[in-house]
Amino acid sequence: MATTTSPAAAPTSTICGTPAQYDIPIQDAACAIPSKGKNNDFMKKCCKDASVNSYDHDCAFYCLADKQSVQDLTNCLFDAGVAYNEVWCNKPQNATATGKSPTSTGTGTGTGTGEPTATKSPGAAASLYMPVYAQSGPTKMGLAVCLVVIPALIGGMMF
Repeated sequence: MATTTSPAAAPTSTICGTPAQYDIPIQDAACAIPSKGKNNDFMKKCCKDASVNSYDHDCAFYCLADKQSVQDLTNCLFDAGVAYNEVWCNKPQNATATGKSPTSTGTGTGTGTGEPTATKSPGAAASLYMPVYAQSGPTKMGLAVCLVVIPALIGGMMF
């Protein structure tokens, strides 16, 4: 008797580090970090009374800068051991949260069309209010290498 087998369903996995991760899902002053290692403990310590919330398929945590400035929150996270490139915020360093931290115990009802009412560019929050130092133009070392290597190559081809 012949038997047939069907392939197993492919496991689903969440890919973290996408641009959506850097788009904090709240408009009030908040900061976020990736959800890895002891980062949840660091957030609970640094967020004080504000609740720590996960988002983007549990890829990151965020909390409001409640009763402290964004700068105070980021400094606490840095002091706790979170890397500088793993903290992002959606408001300037001197901003503080204006509302209450959301909780996950509420329920709600409503109707809607299922269509989005507004769109945002993913990753826009990642570039807000975070210093970026970009190299513009050639470096001195690059120019020095060119000034030494190119004439040496030309001289080597001539003789």
